Amino acid sequence: MKKRNLLLIVLILFSCLFFIHINKTKLGNPIQPILGKPSYSSKIGSIHIKSIGLYQNLYEISSSDNQVDKSVTILYHDENLTILAAHSGDGINAYFRHLEELKLGDLIKIELYQSKNNYVVTKIETVKKTGSIRIPKKDDPTIILTTCGNNSDEQLNITAKKVNP
Repeated sequence: MKKRNLLLIVLILFSCLFFIHINKTKLGNPIQPILGKPSYSSKIGSIHIKSIGLYQNLYEISSSDNQVDKSVTILYHDENLTILAAHSGDGINAYFRHLEELKLGDLIKIELYQSKNNYVVTKIETVKKTGSIRIPKKDDPTIILTTCGNNSDEQLNITAKKVNP
């Protein structure tokens, strides 16, 4: 009788552990820590470019989510200039895969820190890739989107100026 009860308890314990493992696998870890912030708290806005079907969240510069392998990345931000970078190509994280399809006059919507702004593409240029980007002094609110060009030694830079909504 004792062996039978012990076997039943072990069977129930393993069933519970298996159920917990399956739920973690399907849902991620459903148990949230009491202290600390969930990862979505570092979201500060989004970028939306309807003409190329892009909608992505933007994260604090200091956030672990603000990495080119995870999202559209904020490289630089002040009151008049924001520089965003992302991968192009065919990979799963190639958020700027259709950036080369943008045309002069296309609309880019940016929401940052609860402020929604519209920008119009004013300049499209391909430059030699150097691993850095020149940060120009801007008097008008401007965004620059940058990614790898079609050739491995090129970088595509899209400049857009803020317009009234």
